[in-house]
Amino acid sequence: MKKVIIVELIWLAGLLVLAFFVYAWIFTNKALDINAHDTYNADGSIYSPGLQIIPALFISTGFIAYLIRTIVLKFKTLRITVLLIVFNCLLLIYLERLYQSEVSFFVSAFPANSNNDTPVKGLFYGGDASVFYALRWLPLMRAFLTLILAFASFMIGRNWRKAALK
Repeated sequence: MKKVIIVELIWLAGLLVLAFFVYAWIFTNKALDINAHDTYNADGSIYSPGLQIIPALFISTGFIAYLIRTIVLKFKTLRITVLLIVFNCLLLIYLERLYQSEVSFFVSAFPANSNNDTPVKGLFYGGDASVFYALRWLPLMRAFLTLILAFASFMIGRNWRKAALK
């Protein structure tokens, strides 16, 4: 194996270990008590996310790490830029699945055959405290990620063409 491949595998393994540490620190009882309310447990019980949150943490930390590495190296290293594109695509897919699951929950929470026209009041159904408040930022995040994806792809093509001309 080449040295550069081993270095990238070490980076990926380190990011996976970081995701496990973030999971262990935040989603266990070792975290500070930052609960907004007491409707879930942070010990991995049925109300809190279990190990299924680790891929999301890995994708997020991988995207941020490779975005920083790519910017520092000015898009000149092909393998790092390709890994940025891979993490970018994975993050876009993850956000789309998150959006679909939130929307499907929202639609199932309010059945169409309901005769009650009064708005539902409470912490999770209205105003700025809604769990769906963050959904308004998803289109902007997707647009930002798509712009990064397009620019990184453009820079790969530009650097590849310059290398071919030399």
